[in-house]
Amino acid sequence: MDIELLEIRDFIEGLPTFRGIRADLLPQLVSQIAIRYLRRGSAFPPAEGASLYILRQGAVELRNEEGVLRRKLAEADCFCDRCDTRPETLLPLSGHCSEDTLLYLLPCEALESIYQQQPELRENRQRNRSERLQHATLEFTPDGVRQSTLMQLSVGHLIDRPATMVSIDTTVQQAAQRMNDEEVSAIVVGDRERLVGIVTDKDLRMRLLAVGLSAQTPVRNIMTERLQTLDAETPAFEALLMMARLNIHHLPVMRDGRVIGLLTHGDLVRYESANAVYLIEEMRRSHTLQQLIELSRHLPEVQRHLVAGNINSYHLGWTLAAIVDTLTRQLLSLAEKKLGAPPIPYCWLASGSLARRELTVGSDQDHALLLDNCYDESLHGEYFKALSEFVTDGLEQCGFARCPGEVMASNPQWRQSLRQWQQTFNGWIESPDARAMMLVSNFFDLRPLGGAQELFEQLQQSMLHTARHNQIFIAHLAANALQHRPPLGFFRNFLLEHGGEHANSFDLKLRGTIPIIDIARLHALSAGLSQVNTLDRLKAAARATVMSAQGANDLQQAYEFINTLRLRHQSDRILAAEPADNYLDPASLSPLDRDHLKECFAVIGDFQKTLEQRYQSGRIG
Repeated sequence: MDIELLEIRDFIEGLPTFRGIRADLLPQLVSQIAIRYLRRGSAFPPAEGASLYILRQGAVELRNEEGVLRRKLAEADCFCDRCDTRPETLLPLSGHCSEDTLLYLLPCEALESIYQQQPELRENRQRNRSERLQHATLEFTPDGVRQSTLMQLSVGHLIDRPATMVSIDTTVQQAAQRMNDEEVSAIVVGDRERLVGIVTDKDLRMRLLAVGLSAQTPVRNIMTERLQTLDAETPAFEALLMMARLNIHHLPVMRDGRVIGLLTHGDLVRYESANAVYLIEEMRRSHTLQQLIELSRHLPEVQRHLVAGNINSYHLGWTLAAIVDTLTRQLLSLAEKKLGAPPIPYCWLASGSLARRELTVGSDQDHALLLDNCYDESLHGEYFKALSEFVTDGLEQCGFARCPGEVMASNPQWRQSLRQWQQTFNGWIESPDARAMMLVSNFFDLRPLGGAQELFEQLQQSMLHTARHNQIFIAHLAANALQHRPPLGFFRNFLLEHGGEHANSFDLKLRGTIPIIDIARLHALSAGLSQVNTLDRLKAAARATVMSAQGANDLQQAYEFINTLRLRHQSDRILAAEPADNYLDPASLSPLDRDHLKECFAVIGDFQKTLEQRYQSGRIG
């Protein structure tokens, strides 16, 4: 195969359309490709016979029969309206080259021959957009993924460093120096690499210092010889029970007769501390703020383990929310113990990402206080001010930064009676100015966490009814949903941050998930739906027929894929002991992931175009 054909082969093999093609089919495919050059302004697709068009270089704009721009093609994009049966290609599209364009043309009959010889390629190609994104999200699962509970984990998976080993003739001083240098609490003793004993820091105290032996004593004189060991495949939960039963804190882990590491009680406790259920139970049993602060330090590791366990972003959000809900309720309980019983009924409201159960490590605080209508500032103000400040301060000490916009119950503006809250919502709905739209993203996503839930139910019913029947407000919501565009500047490149700490990256939250959150909120409020979680809103909107089932599914899969990338990125930063953030460098993605991410942004862009046309948002001033 000459150099030109080799270059074509390498390019074709890297395309998502032909991902996984058998090595023996590639030469057959490449031999049937024709090359065509089209000048800028040329009609597309060309008038000749049906082919799959593969853009090698250049750019193409495609419009529907009404002349509305529907697709843009760039390098590595494929198009054919005559040998492609994917749902999004069934509508006739035509257009022109917006740049000089180099094409590879594969006749439809040649493509069909390839499909017949490798049917899974056709299956991959014919998946609709939602199915492709769902499949891509599932492919994030790593091989041999670590499970998230000690019941399912073997002790071998917990060994991340080899055991420190010394010979039987090593002096206690030398052994102690090794333990100090390597920051370990125990060291194993070997005789020609055969495990014969273990020396712990307790042995140094009890068997050396307490009896006045010399530091030059050989370790064989103080080591424990009758050892309990574990096979590497032993369930970690069994190891925890064994340590508790025998009152020991170190166990050598063996594989094929060799010691591969030393398991400590601390290893098991740290891992189990990163289990969500364990953390929730421990928080419920906590009686002091300091205990809650200590437990909250495990949250980043909880998130990392959940991601490693391949939990999807929906369930991860619900799990983290359950932990933070428990934390908040415990802080409320501590506040009431300190301040006394509340003088009137109240309801603590989560807002924003916690209300939607979509928060991740690094989320800041968003909350408010809803008070009974008998609230009197002169009588009750000091109590609820102190309660709000106690909880807000506590959350901050537990790792949740204060909201930069002061959307917190500690701000007196967001401590209101039911009647006052109803008036506030009515004002936002009836006079939807820029400030009101800014607050919508927080206060139209609310969930009760503590206190009198019936107060919230009254507020929610009133708010949903008023919002649903005000079309001017809904139109402003639509305009607000267009504020955050996907990060595609020129359509084939990601629009990146310039300069500063996050140069050459883009914000997966601001540019990816928030537009979908805004679209879901718009459709939910326009139909008076009570769901708050974004995916729940999209499903409910489809059931209420305010959004097509296919459109809702497209957005769900795009949201899940973007969130999976975001969580995976945050886990990498947590593992590197860096703060979790949302800024992703697209250069870190595989070509296939970049392709899927662009497809997600195309889904968002299509919806935003539809909203623009439906609500004529550009006319809202």
